[in-house]
Amino acid sequence: MTNPSPETPARRLRRLVEAPEILVAPGAQDALSAKLVEGAGFPAVFCGDYNAAAVLLGRPDYGLVSVREMADLFQAITRAVGIPLIGDGGCGFGNALNVYRAVQEYERAGAAGMTLEDQVYPKRCGHMEGKQIVPAAEMVAKIRAVRSAQRDPAFVLCARTDAIAVGGMDEAVARGRAYAEAGADLVWADAIPSRDAIARLVREVPCRIFVAMIEGGKTPLMTPAELERLGVSVVIFGLTTLYAAAGGIRDALAHLRRDGTTGAFLDRMLTFPDFNALVGLPELQRLEQEFATPSPPARP
Repeated sequence: MTNPSPETPARRLRRLVEAPEILVAPGAQDALSAKLVEGAGFPAVFCGDYNAAAVLLGRPDYGLVSVREMADLFQAITRAVGIPLIGDGGCGFGNALNVYRAVQEYERAGAAGMTLEDQVYPKRCGHMEGKQIVPAAEMVAKIRAVRSAQRDPAFVLCARTDAIAVGGMDEAVARGRAYAEAGADLVWADAIPSRDAIARLVREVPCRIFVAMIEGGKTPLMTPAELERLGVSVVIFGLTTLYAAAGGIRDALAHLRRDGTTGAFLDRMLTFPDFNALVGLPELQRLEQEFATPSPPARP
């Protein structure tokens, strides 16, 4: 009797995507924030190029981060956590051949799935102004490139359209249908403006629907329960940890600058022992003791 093949990260992610309940995947921008997502009990994590541009470059999401930088970041995250990672593929870093390479790099880095959008390259954050989109046929070719390049058949592809800002909901729905027919597992219409627009996408696109919640973005903030009632399969809170970290660091530094101490801010910080537990110091100390070289016996 043959043993069943092990469940890969992509298979775990696909199982979560296809489950009746909505999948909630907060965003991370490094291994530490991904560990916090996992520790909070979320079953999957998302890493976007918005996050990567911020932490690697201190710059906005304007198509500045390379495929190599993204893959290296994904590898750091997947080595640190056991939950599946959805990696942001932007608009594929170029044409369909660039997409093909990106899929190879992402799978090697341990990503269980990816998002891919139909903006021109270089792209910009979907909630910024001035977006441009490629012809739908070009995006369909990129979806075909993903399916040709992937090694794990369970690798999850979310096709994102930024057409709402350019051609309205009619164009977004038409593209969502085309992307679903081309082989996307999920369709994401970014910066979708309302609850009614989300409901329309669910009704009219023959594919599972993916939605992003961004604090201060163009889509109204909704709870996972509300989105699940509308029929949404996946929701990411892609920038929550990034914004929380930036706000917390800014406020801690303001206290330090003003008071010369962080004493008044301690209730909003992890302590030295709590942080060491988070990053796994007790386990390393245990291993250090296990592998310690015995001291030679003292000479008489």
